Amino acid sequence: MVLVSAHMEPFDLACFQSLDIDPASKKYLILKSRVHWRAGFGNLTTQVFECDGVGLATSDYTKLRFVNVRRPVYPLDDFPADDAPTSGQRSVRI
Repeated sequence: MVLVSAHMEPFDLACFQSLDIDPASKKYLILKSRVHWRAGFGNLTTQVFECDGVGLATSDYTKLRFVNVRRPVYPLDDFPADDAPTSGQRSVRI
């Protein structure tokens, strides 16, 4: 377990490698980060579990009221698995 005393977004592998931890060799990685982790760690993932914590934003979009949004739009609406955008794709479906 790695704890830091100053807030820092884990945006690349160096946050682990600087402590002689190889993230690619681990079965599980748990990060407290909303989005920035995807750039550095996205290619290591096979599955992502997002947790909704207390704070300024939420990972549970059903708790938010969206107005003037052209629908359907990912991730607010369900899509068949083969139609859902993958990381690297834009989230708006045309």
